[in-house]
Amino acid sequence: MQIATKGRVIRILQIFSLWLVAIASAFPFGGYHANEFNKLPLARKAVESDWLAQDWYLNLRSEYYDTFNQLLGPLMSGLGFEAGATIGRLVVYLLFSIVLYIFCRSLRIQFALILAIVYLFLNVQDQSLVAGEWILGGVESKTVAYAFSLLALATFLQQRYWLGFAWAGAALSTHVLTGLYAMFCIVFACVLTLRGEVLSSKVLSKSWIFFLTGLGGIPVIINQLIARSTIDSLRAGMLYVTFRNPHHLLPSAWWDGRRWKVELILSVILFIWVYSRSRSQNLRFVAAYALG
Repeated sequence: MQIATKGRVIRILQIFSLWLVAIASAFPFGGYHANEFNKLPLARKAVESDWLAQDWYLNLRSEYYDTFNQLLGPLMSGLGFEAGATIGRLVVYLLFSIVLYIFCRSLRIQFALILAIVYLFLNVQDQSLVAGEWILGGVESKTVAYAFSLLALATFLQQRYWLGFAWAGAALSTHVLTGLYAMFCIVFACVLTLRGEVLSSKVLSKSWIFFLTGLGGIPVIINQLIARSTIDSLRAGMLYVTFRNPHHLLPSAWWDGRRWKVELILSVILFIWVYSRSRSQNLRFVAAYALG
């Protein structure tokens, strides 16, 4: 009993240490970060229909973020933007620290190395190769979806496939694009690394839960595929994607010239090498996921 309690205390302290490193590395003290200028008002509007009733943009239908807005909205409405954003970030950073800890332990990575990985990752120029993407920064839906996606990958590594599909669906419900890409990578890794009988009997038979936990995102995808865009939604898309965030779509806006191309090629070579040479099933799965 004492050994189990001691182990639990050590795990809690390790997660707390990860949380502190993440806060010290990436927490935006004061002001707002990146998409918070857009996402926080949308979250408040989701639970306060009469707030800024004449605002054109905020009154557009934003079902893409419905699940997250229903969770974050009461915080923004009850505490205001500054206090709500601070508390929201602290919770999101804690969630990400817990998930990253679970993922790294699934790969049997030593804790000291986990700390180094978090510090280096959060202190590079970008948390992505191109397109100005980020995982941990402000509080918004995609940060939570990234955490759920990483948790889905971790539970697949543990061969708890039903739980992996459940978290993958939760990621889709939280942020459609992040969850959709992550699910594609999981399917790609399963096809490349799992034997046919395992794939059919142990994996596919558990996939039904993805459609249950993904109910917050699947209707959004269907609606985007079959519905015609209104003039207002096209105008909103033009404002948000083309003018506010051109770096997501325009290669000319991506940083450091050709450097990202070299890093991309080296990353692909590395993961191909790990996939083809490693004797660890988990490392091969992660490499296949990364290639996906």
